[in-house]
Amino acid sequence: MIFEPHQRHHARGKPCYLVGDGTGYVSRGADNVERVQLDMAAKLLGYADDMLADRKITPVQLRFLAARLTESLRDAG
Repeated sequence: MIFEPHQRHHARGKPCYLVGDGTGYVSRGADNVERVQLDMAAKLLGYADDMLADRKITPVQLRFLAARLTESLRDAG
């Protein structure tokens, strides 16, 4: 058994490490979740670029964007 590079966070905020050889059901599930999170983050960055290029963006929209970017970074970490 080896420690995989997947670090997840328990519901209480404590780190939770996946132990295995990287080929099991849980490992594949963790890989899929990570792939979805990274894809969503990439799409969010595209939206952020578009919003920041718009000179008419409101403070409320900027705050919403900052909140979503923060969530995305937290999920990826």
